[in-house]
Amino acid sequence: MKQIKLFVTVVILVLLIGLIAITSYTILDKETEQSAKKFYVGVTYGGNSIQEAKELIDKVKNYTNLFILQSGHLSMFGSTAIIEIGDYAIASNLNYAIYCGINSRAITNEYLIEAKERWGEQFIGIYYNDEPGGEMLDGHVALETVYTHRK
Repeated sequence: MKQIKLFVTVVILVLLIGLIAITSYTILDKETEQSAKKFYVGVTYGGNSIQEAKELIDKVKNYTNLFILQSGHLSMFGSTAIIEIGDYAIASNLNYAIYCGINSRAITNEYLIEAKERWGEQFIGIYYNDEPGGEMLDGHVALETVYTHRK
């Protein structure tokens, strides 16, 4: 009788431990999948050439998941460049974002809606305005030095 009780207890413990392990694995696996979707590693492109942007995408597509078009020139002078580069990035299985600075007028709400419809979840939005003082640090703002002389 003791042996049967011991056997039943061991079987119940093994089943309980197995159930806990399977449940934990399933829950942790789902959490890992969700957090992996929220984590991006990528590059920005600030040049003026559609071809160079495509070459950069080809170079990094095997170890990144995000491409940010940070070219004021390409963003300002026509959405055809944004679309062509975006299509190429999406076809290369990268997520895509577009830089939009304070003075940029090319990116509108309507454009963002169209971009989301065109590229779906792989279009993650806009990268807005960089860091404070970035234009001054990058040399895009001409500062005049005023010297005063006291006698």
